[in-house]
Amino acid sequence: MLVLPLRHIVFAISLALVLLGGCAKDSKEAPSPNVGPWTGATSAPAFISRLRAVADSGRLSDPATVSNLLGLSFNSVTSNQEPQPGACSETMGIKTRQTTTHDIAGESWYVPTSMGVPRLSVPSFAINPAFVIGDNDLPSTMYASRRLLYCNDPHVTARDTTETRLVFKNLPRFACISDDDIRSLMPTAELQQATDGYHFYRYRGNVNNQNGTVLQFSFRAFVPCSLDVQIEQSTKRGLRYVKVESELSLCRRMALDKYREGHPPIRWLDARDLEAKARYAEDVTAADQHMVRACGTFEDRYGTESPSRAN
Repeated sequence: MLVLPLRHIVFAISLALVLLGGCAKDSKEAPSPNVGPWTGATSAPAFISRLRAVADSGRLSDPATVSNLLGLSFNSVTSNQEPQPGACSETMGIKTRQTTTHDIAGESWYVPTSMGVPRLSVPSFAINPAFVIGDNDLPSTMYASRRLLYCNDPHVTARDTTETRLVFKNLPRFACISDDDIRSLMPTAELQQATDGYHFYRYRGNVNNQNGTVLQFSFRAFVPCSLDVQIEQSTKRGLRYVKVESELSLCRRMALDKYREGHPPIRWLDARDLEAKARYAEDVTAADQHMVRACGTFEDRYGTESPSRAN
């Protein structure tokens, strides 16, 4: 009978709680209402409501949906960066990058308004220097999707990943959105504090089998207004991806422990000559191959995990 170490039991319990908690949105906050075309920003609450609607839609990668929800028109351009010769000769690395940018076409409501401040001084904090958001720093957007196709490397996660980001830059020129605004209008947004003076409010939008979406406002210490806001949607946040990644991580930990029962590790610090260093490299490679044989690769599991079973 196999008796798991205590740390494995704790890890498995934690994993189950994470997966169960991620399958449904927090019921304390009502979902964004159904919204139609919008011609402009009339208030900070209206702006935040529209951003929530985009995050809740789970369709950030569809510019038509975003255009309808935000009342902005976009021109989309796709470019492919082909791999360099020999890029996958050793299986590692990225094979192809495909980027689609969505630039605002025509008139935009994301411009300096009376809701904003004409000049905002941001003091230095830790390693971050001071700067000013002033007359020359007009509100602007960055909206793009990036698809990465990785080489046939057993150590990467999914070989085909997509990430889409919509960023509203120089937000204080458009509207001064405070911590109190976020806490009032998005009470389930999670506060995350960084050590370099930044803190963030992250609201979890639509999470499904294929991807997950997060809405985030960024703040700096001693500054009353959010500096920018972004919405990010990624396959790496999808329930299917998270489930496979968690199960594979646990399997590899158990496989490595089993392998080490008959193969004590060689410490790098003990490898003081070329022969010892070669034995160390062989030991690492053998342990890695054992985990791949025992657990397969991420792509193996992700390809066989049907969306319906990932719920």
